[in-house]
Amino acid sequence: MLDLVPEMLKIAKREIKRAKVQTRVKQLLGGSIDDLSMFGDQTFDAVLCLGGPLNHLLNVKQRVKAASELARAAKKGAPIFVSVISRIGLLESIVVEFPHE
Repeated sequence: MLDLVPEMLKIAKREIKRAKVQTRVKQLLGGSIDDLSMFGDQTFDAVLCLGGPLNHLLNVKQRVKAASELARAAKKGAPIFVSVISRIGLLESIVVEFPHE
């Protein structure tokens, strides 16, 4: 697992332990999605990019780099799953979470 935010890694570690799946998780790493250089080319059988991390990259070049990194780290023909948050979805979340605003 890779996350930029140290607090999220702490939460992941706690939840992995709570779910008793420690033997199924190889590593928890701090890092950014637009620099996966710690992984070699065609390393993974599948890639999961969950939680909308691409949405947090505001610079187009960073988003393109991140997408390229995901593809580079995946084995040829491997599935790559990416979750994103649409602008409408974001607006809906803001309205629901902050109705008084």
